[in-house]
Amino acid sequence: MLKNKVYDARFLTPLMIVITYVWIQLFNLSGIGVNAGMVYQMILVLYVFFLTFYKQIKPLQKLYLVLGILFCLIGDMALSRAFYTPNGYRLPIGMGLFFIGHVNFILGIFSFRKPKIKSFRTNFLIVFSVIVLLFVFTVFNPDELLLSILAIVYAVALGIGLTLGLSMKDNPIYRFLAWGYGIFIFSDWLIAIRAIKGWNTPDLINNQGVWLTYIVALSLICYSIVHLNRSINK
Repeated sequence: MLKNKVYDARFLTPLMIVITYVWIQLFNLSGIGVNAGMVYQMILVLYVFFLTFYKQIKPLQKLYLVLGILFCLIGDMALSRAFYTPNGYRLPIGMGLFFIGHVNFILGIFSFRKPKIKSFRTNFLIVFSVIVLLFVFTVFNPDELLLSILAIVYAVALGIGLTLGLSMKDNPIYRFLAWGYGIFIFSDWLIAIRAIKGWNTPDLINNQGVWLTYIVALSLICYSIVHLNRSINK
């Protein structure tokens, strides 16, 4: 009976609101600052957790998906200075945590369905070429060499998620995945051109623009991964 309730929005929505509120209060009591973006991601963590917990999938698959969104939350907390990070290492730590999150997402996606090698290779070469050229010419900064290299490696990892979506777009779920990863890369690019390249982008783009694209991207990715059991090869 509880399983049926979890899939009922009339039950799940208020439940997630209550749990999120308690979660916020626990963070406040422990001295961890909370912003609107973190609240949104807390809700997504609960969304992914509840909608995968009762699915007839392997425990490891559930773990991959939940860890993916959880590490995205922790990564955003690092970037938002919700907890202490050593001076000058906030961005690398944030990128590292996001990288771990997306590695879990990608492993989870692969565990449900593997793309055809030819299609994956073709799409990856296109995605890889576009990402590398974009980041070399608009992000790479010799004065921020470590961050520049980390950013390109991280972007290529995100490109694998985009490639998976493009390579299996015969299923609508993977189209959402492709859009999610494409917008996610664009959102991170907006951050990188300012934080690494040093371009003086307008505050509207740096704040509202980044947050809007990030929220849309992560929502599309989470919507995709909780429906992955419909995408297993026959």
